[in-house]
Amino acid sequence: MATYAAVQFYQANARSALQAQHEYETYLNNVEHDKANWSAWRVPWMSETVLGYERVLTKGRIALLLEGDGNSIQSGKYWAAAEDEAKRLGWKHPDRNHVRTIVDRLRSQYGNAQEQQ
Repeated sequence: MATYAAVQFYQANARSALQAQHEYETYLNNVEHDKANWSAWRVPWMSETVLGYERVLTKGRIALLLEGDGNSIQSGKYWAAAEDEAKRLGWKHPDRNHVRTIVDRLRSQYGNAQEQQ
């Protein structure tokens, strides 16, 4: 699911990318609610740190998409949520510029639709 959300963000149109981010956000919330049942067999890759990191990036990607759509109020709410999560995780630089830098650096792994045409 994480890879799907990332690929959609970097390669799909804005509407599809936003939908994928919201779907992944829902998935992460459901994983959080099922935390009591985590086990090495059911969710082998999940930890509090991984879950938090995924939340920061997902909220940052949503904020960027909303910014691009001109929705600064909603974008600001997602940026604040990403920053709060990064602070909770103890990041040295839990600000939106740092999150934006991480999202931009990951772009090289996925490219974008314009580069592939």
